[in-house]
Amino acid sequence: MIKTAFIGVGYRGMQLLRLLRHIPGFRILACADPGMEDVGMPDVACYNRGEHDYLNMLEEQTPDLVFVASPWQCHVQHAIHCVEHGADVALEIKGGLYLDEYKPLIDLAERTGKRVYPLENTLFLRENMAMV
Repeated sequence: MIKTAFIGVGYRGMQLLRLLRHIPGFRILACADPGMEDVGMPDVACYNRGEHDYLNMLEEQTPDLVFVASPWQCHVQHAIHCVEHGADVALEIKGGLYLDEYKPLIDLAERTGKRVYPLENTLFLRENMAMV
């Protein structure tokens, strides 16, 4: 079982969370989002006591994989903290706003052997895949 957690459970984060609950091999441990009350899943711990409560989640839950679906400007910082806590990371959409922003994350992932997976669903839209 892959112990999995989420940072950010807005529209896209909640879609990913619901999808993963139906894929064997993933065990959803927790979600962190200062704007959430509850994710409606009693077996999933909620960390919602401020914008830095995700650090408590990482420390207490020790996930193997964290899906980062927080606002874009937070992605790289959140991903760095996840890797520092020993987790692989799946970044929802792009994860950064400029090219150099990724360098510390890439360097850290290479040093620690952790993986960072960019998730970009629009690349596979029918229109984008069509060849003229």
